[in-house]
Amino acid sequence: MARPKAKLLQKLIKGHKVYEILESDSIWVVLYKEKPINICTYTNPEYIIDDKTVIPVKYQKTVYLNEAHAVRRAKQLEYMYNLEDISVKRIDFNKDV
Repeated sequence: MARPKAKLLQKLIKGHKVYEILESDSIWVVLYKEKPINICTYTNPEYIIDDKTVIPVKYQKTVYLNEAHAVRRAKQLEYMYNLEDISVKRIDFNKDV
């Protein structure tokens, strides 16, 4: 059975690229000890030789529109950092609060 098509909210065409903003009913969040997280990466100060070797601070994704991507990221974090308290939670926007 095919997945239902997402509702198109906005469309932008720039040159050869088409950008579409699609409606989503929920998101998937990677959690550590049941709390949302940010993952920040930057250059280890021990490896900085000059200004050219400095990598700017970057934040990795921890919020996804697809459950499979969130679960895969959680498994990667468990393996990379040897963590056991990583989980994934669905946040649904269709429920009345």
